[in-house]
Amino acid sequence: MYETNAEIQNMISHGVSAVGMSTVPEVVMAHNLEVDILVLALMSNYGVGLTKEPLSHEIVLENSKKYNKNFKLLLMAIISEI
Repeated sequence: MYETNAEIQNMISHGVSAVGMSTVPEVVMAHNLEVDILVLALMSNYGVGLTKEPLSHEIVLENSKKYNKNFKLLLMAIISEI
C-alpha cells in the first residue's frame, strides 16, 4: 500500500471498502417523502494513495466512460424487472 491520507487510513481501519458521494441527502429526502428509492453507484476511482496512479478528474471521466455500457445494461435489466 502506498502513502494514504489520515481519512482513508481511518476508513480502512474501520473496515470500509468503498465510499460513494452525494447519495445520502437524496435517500433521506426520499424516505421523508415516503418515496421508494433504489440507489446505484459506479465506483470510478480508488482513494488517494491506494494506487500509484495520481487522482484526477480525467481519470474519473475515463473510468466512467469505460464502464458506461455495462452500467447502462445493468440499469436497463433492473428497470425491466420493476
